[in-house]
Amino acid sequence: MARIVGVNAIVLYADQPAGLAAWYEQRLGLTTLENADDGNFYGEIEDYHTGLTFQFAIFKTTDPLPAAGRGLMVTYRVDDLDAFLRQLEAEGVLVERIAVGYGRYARLRDPAGNPIELWAPDAAPTIDLHHPPEA
Repeated sequence: MARIVGVNAIVLYADQPAGLAAWYEQRLGLTTLENADDGNFYGEIEDYHTGLTFQFAIFKTTDPLPAAGRGLMVTYRVDDLDAFLRQLEAEGVLVERIAVGYGRYARLRDPAGNPIELWAPDAAPTIDLHHPPEA
């Protein structure tokens, strides 16, 4: 049976793709360029942990998007979640912080209503090889 072997692209649809592309660049650092042929915005996300590159695109929708009920959430790995969240909150973006046993998350929505999740792994424990642990 054929199977999925990776992620090729993350595509968002927006009524106003230029405004959404600007929001993603300003708030999340995802740079896109407008394609003059189709009016869509294209960029890439390089995952330095895995060496993979994902395409990121914002397409203009041909039909008005519903205000609620979107069924896709993209989770982005970030290098400094605390700094990222301080910056977003300083700009008035509402975020929900979530801590789990395998990392920390924050959830927010972009101006088009798309849910976003930011993730950072828990800090690796430090090991002191020169001093034995106390009993």
